[in-house]
Amino acid sequence: MRTNSIESLWVLFKLSIRGAFYHVSAKYLDRNLKDLVWRFSNRKNQYLFMGSLQRLLGTPLMTYQQLMGKAA
Repeated sequence: MRTNSIESLWVLFKLSIRGAFYHVSAKYLDRNLKDLVWRFSNRKNQYLFMGSLQRLLGTPLMTYQQLMGKAA
């Protein structure tokens, strides 16, 4: 990875905090950063929506407790 890539990712992260996430708590900072890295890595994928939709439809349903990591 080059310095320019790291700097542009950092700028996108700061802009996403102001725009999409609005507020980032320390509890979810790692999740927000992983989401941004995934988006940055797939920014040129022309089949991103179709592939995501196929994976979503093939995934079993989750309960809210499973999603939030709480024991049922």
